[in-house]
Amino acid sequence: MTAGYFPEVRYWHIPDSAFALSLSEMARDGRAGNEGVALWFGQREAGEATITHVVALRGPGVIKRPAFLRIEPWLLNEVTDVAIAHNVTLVVSSPNSDTPFL
Repeated sequence: MTAGYFPEVRYWHIPDSAFALSLSEMARDGRAGNEGVALWFGQREAGEATITHVVALRGPGVIKRPAFLRIEPWLLNEVTDVAIAHNVTLVVSSPNSDTPFL
């Protein structure tokens, strides 16, 4: 990931419900010993991110195993189309980021 595609997020605004849903979704896969995924979508501006949507991926197009996660490109394209329709973007941060959650 580069800063050009994913600008640094210094402050996160995550509703309790989004955080709880994300943890619940990933725990479901974790109980089976597999990687889990919950994608955060929302708005990002001036170093702040506001999460408005959580996308849980299951079924065809997602492969989850121990220490392995694959999202097929066609599925990510479909998720992107829905995000565009809702005027939100995938919000990510550097894996080495130590930014605070608000």
